Amino acid sequence: MMEDFDIWEPKLPRGYEEILRFSDMHKNTMKKDIYNKLCKGLLLRDRELCLSLGSNGEKHYMISAKKFSYINRWALNWRHIPESRFLSYLNTNVHFIFSF
Repeated sequence: MMEDFDIWEPKLPRGYEEILRFSDMHKNTMKKDIYNKLCKGLLLRDRELCLSLGSNGEKHYMISAKKFSYINRWALNWRHIPESRFLSYLNTNVHFIFSF
């Protein structure tokens, strides 16, 4: 158990305990398992947000398309892909530009 802490704790992002509160992972999960799940992508906030770690430890966020407002939302083409991180995705040719 100490090996799990010594090896994997430094690789986890700062505040990972808080992140786990918004996921379905138990806080007593092994640190190695938490790290591996974060590298693949951890779904948060009822599957509306996906957080993953990059190769140098940076955090990457992917937001569900359903969290945005659209002008002609009734004309949108929502699809379901079983292997998708999210329950459905928006099929569109529109490109979005975000500035933060």
